[in-house]
Amino acid sequence: MVKPDYLPLNTRPTWMVSMATPPLHAVPFDLKRLRGACSSCGVRELCLPAGLDLRSINTVDRLVDQRRVLARGEVLFRNGAALQSLYAVHTGFMKTSVPHPDGGEQVTGFHMPGDLLGLDALGDGRHLCDAVALESGDVCEIPP
Repeated sequence: MVKPDYLPLNTRPTWMVSMATPPLHAVPFDLKRLRGACSSCGVRELCLPAGLDLRSINTVDRLVDQRRVLARGEVLFRNGAALQSLYAVHTGFMKTSVPHPDGGEQVTGFHMPGDLLGLDALGDGRHLCDAVALESGDVCEIPP
């Protein structure tokens, strides 16, 4: 016996034809803008101040330049480098550290989604630590 679902529309019983799924229509949208929008981000509650209204969130949307993808071990910025952007961790985990006199490093922080990086350079425009990705992830670049 042939299942009714596999019958052409013109041979299906009337009750089945009325249940046919209407065709889907594509809705145009800017995928690049959507990916970078704080208003649609799943971790916005972690990195945006609490209590922002929609107008303020839209202002922040315009400030965020882009997302930067980092591979495990990739350096986001180095100690002494000029401030280029502030960074909000979107996915993955980051480590900040300073060089130790014996040639090693002193870990100064571990950063997870929602944390802001680069604030150390706001004073004199130079970073005071290294920031390295502990795993693959991405950060949102925010102009200083």
